[in-house]
Amino acid sequence: MTPTTPWFDNVNTEPKETRRDIIRAATVLAIKDLEKKFGPDPKTWQWGKLSHSYFYTPMGFIPLAGKRHRIGKYPREGIFETVNSNGGFFLGPLGYAFVSGPTTRMVVDFADPGHFHYTATTGNSENLKSGRMGNLTADWVHGVYRTASMKPEEYEAGAMGKLELNP
Repeated sequence: MTPTTPWFDNVNTEPKETRRDIIRAATVLAIKDLEKKFGPDPKTWQWGKLSHSYFYTPMGFIPLAGKRHRIGKYPREGIFETVNSNGGFFLGPLGYAFVSGPTTRMVVDFADPGHFHYTATTGNSENLKSGRMGNLTADWVHGVYRTASMKPEEYEAGAMGKLELNP
């Protein structure tokens, strides 16, 4: 796109702006807004102070009754275009709220197929009484993974119990 295309002109002002004019004006406005929110020193500005993730179990979307099924407010690093991708929207003074993205992450080393590394946003359970709802949320936010075993001698040793389903 050429720098003088009409798409870059603010039709409410004179003279006609160029791409450089619009980018400069947008940058100045963004810097003023960030200084107002976070102070004059850009070294102290952090994306996670402006963007947050909120985690919900399916019950968490029910007004009032679902409040206990909501986990968060956590600082977020990622946006749509980043490795730590999240989907959300801008809420003005509240910043960005991210409400969608990868909920479970798993890393498998095929040289060690008996183990895998995982984390999940709402934890190992979405049952409030389990004691495991939200137990992995902070790990997920900070990129910490737990190791799980596929070997019965290892996972049975720390098991809570055994569930046997018969037809």
